[in-house]
Amino acid sequence: MLSTQAPATLVLTVSGETGCSGLAVDTSYFYTACSGGERVIRIARTTGTVTTILDAGFDASGQSNSLQGRDNDADGVFDYLYVQSFFEEAYFVCDPGTNAPFTGDLFNFGTGAGNYGLGYDFGSNTLWMLDDDNRDIIRVQ
Repeated sequence: MLSTQAPATLVLTVSGETGCSGLAVDTSYFYTACSGGERVIRIARTTGTVTTILDAGFDASGQSNSLQGRDNDADGVFDYLYVQSFFEEAYFVCDPGTNAPFTGDLFNFGTGAGNYGLGYDFGSNTLWMLDDDNRDIIRVQ
């Protein structure tokens, strides 16, 4: 039996947040979605400062959220953040590391709930979603 273990190090603790899941990381921030407060937050990697970057109309899952980041200019900081919520919908955040990120709806497929799975293919510059109700894999481009 092959066993590999990597050392784990506690980097920071995010206080005051509940129901957070899904994680995307760039060189400056951690990003996660929290069902407590129904929001997406940005956490500064150096200070632990928490900033809400998406909350209006966002339906976070208390169990599993999916976040994917995209760095267009290879500077290590996300230019776009994609977030799949509890329902058959996803949102985008342009310039999530800035003081005034722009947010909006990316897609909405219907009224189903509990869909989990969002992936980004950097080679083809394509966002993928899994609709677990019908077991469909959907390309969002």
